[in-house]
Amino acid sequence: VSEGQINVITRATNTYAKNKREQMQRSGKLKQHSRIHFWHNVTIVEMKKFLALLLYMGLTRRKSISDYWSTNPIQYIHWVSQTMTCRRFQALHAMLHLTSKKTVLKGQPGYDPWGKIRP
Repeated sequence: VSEGQINVITRATNTYAKNKREQMQRSGKLKQHSRIHFWHNVTIVEMKKFLALLLYMGLTRRKSISDYWSTNPIQYIHWVSQTMTCRRFQALHAMLHLTSKKTVLKGQPGYDPWGKIRP
């Protein structure tokens, strides 16, 4: 993944999270303890860490995402817990967007199934 692509992903994720939070506030669905309530913009450095964690998780399977942050001495992975909290990882995972492009909806003329990830 290039530096430019990471910049695009970071901006798109922040834009999506901002829009999602505003939408939830307007509709009265923003709960006090939801991940989006505590959202703060992701930085490029943090996005790189998040992507590194995703790659690592693809190579080493656990039963659940929270298992990567286990404090059990047998399962404990020091660098994972030092990289970011499980709660922040889950928030980024929920808000992750690869592009801010508006795409044509499925079934509409001009629909492109790869539109959100096409360069």
